[in-house]
Amino acid sequence: MNNNPLSNLTASQLHQAAAIKDKIDALERDLSQILSGAAPKAKGATPKRKRAKAKATNKQAKATKKQAKPKKTKRTMSPAARKKLSQAAKARWAKAKKQGKNRI
Repeated sequence: MNNNPLSNLTASQLHQAAAIKDKIDALERDLSQILSGAAPKAKGATPKRKRAKAKATNKQAKATKKQAKPKKTKRTMSPAARKKLSQAAKARWAKAKKQGKNRI
């Protein structure tokens, strides 16, 4: 036994209910602005359209952000740096050998 009235609605009915709810919310905001003495906002896009527009601009921003990133180049060591590291490793191994260790 399900007492929730929303569980018996179809998807299209739920979409219609959501659209009506958005309209009611917009009308309530207009009414509260009128009653508070503030000038009502100019008619613009509905909240649903604003969300869709914001989503589209967000996707565009992400796309341009991905394109704007320069590719990372593979780092290579200079011959001098390789030589320095090699000498340091050889010095560690020589020290370990003197102490009779097989491992560092």
